[in-house]
Amino acid sequence: MMLDNGSKRLYDYDMRSQLTTQVELKASNVPIVTQIDSYDAVGNRMARSVNGTVATWSYDDLYRLTGQVKPGQVATYTLDGVGNLKTMWEGGNFPRIFTFNAADRLVTMVEGASLTTYAWTGYGALESEITGNSTTGYAYNGQDQLAVVTDPSGDKTTYSFDGDGLRRSVATTNQSQDPPTLDVTTFVWD
Repeated sequence: MMLDNGSKRLYDYDMRSQLTTQVELKASNVPIVTQIDSYDAVGNRMARSVNGTVATWSYDDLYRLTGQVKPGQVATYTLDGVGNLKTMWEGGNFPRIFTFNAADRLVTMVEGASLTTYAWTGYGALESEITGNSTTGYAYNGQDQLAVVTDPSGDKTTYSFDGDGLRRSVATTNQSQDPPTLDVTTFVWD
């Protein structure tokens, strides 16, 4: 594929049509970037080399991502029997630990001393997110569309919809103005 600047990209694929090699060449045919990907038997990417710098991924027996190693970054993930993320560690001081309710909805996330709890409506929509003393609330209209988000400071973002369910406007309080103003974005659909 020729690019506007005279350089070109070459692509190579395996028998499953998965991209295995991508080389970008200057107009003089000198390589700029060489990317090589390898996959396991079911098509999960196992490794990627970009100009010799390698990243790798690992999976469990159900082919779910459990690990990632990139230069300077290691991440691990554990999942429960139905695929909910139980723990996530991405090189920080503390892993994130998640719990779910019987309907597989996220209920808590713990990272070190920080606890975030999530509450859900009876029909499965997120109702609130609480971290420490900060609460973000979510309210819905009669069609179960997100209508109002109330942030921890009490400011509201409201969404309006037309009869076809298309978002027509978003209104937010702009606290950077003195006095605060209401910023409205409208959407036009054709």
